[in-house]
Amino acid sequence: MQPQDQPPQLPQSQQGTPPLPIPARRESSPDVARLIVHANISYLDEQGRASTANIRFGGRLDSGEQPYIRNLTLKDEWVDVDLGWLASQPLSLLVVKCDSGALGVRDAVSLSMVWAVPAGLALIGTPNGSECKLQVKGPGKATITAIPK
Repeated sequence: MQPQDQPPQLPQSQQGTPPLPIPARRESSPDVARLIVHANISYLDEQGRASTANIRFGGRLDSGEQPYIRNLTLKDEWVDVDLGWLASQPLSLLVVKCDSGALGVRDAVSLSMVWAVPAGLALIGTPNGSECKLQVKGPGKATITAIPK
């Protein structure tokens, strides 16, 4: 056999060294979308006594759809909450957050008031997108976030 016909040789210092293992995929991190919520809610009464609720939940999502996020500038009139491409899908989470001003949220079918929201408060629910018939009213700025199931 001619020298050019020989297979390449490792340097003497690396001969007998086992190849590095390829890391296996961890089963605890599957390729699925997840929803994780951490909320700390505190209430302080007139006497300075505090009540706190810590809310934590999460899980896998069935859909690979992106969340729908919409920023609104609201006037003093009722408008339907638009859920974009998630309007006909089940939702894992719907958040209506008042960024500034005041916000009212009501059921669009019965027209009954659901919430009156001061600035900074987020409202969280888990409706079916096709059954979610909410309306919001200002004046103020709000953010609507819908996360698919």
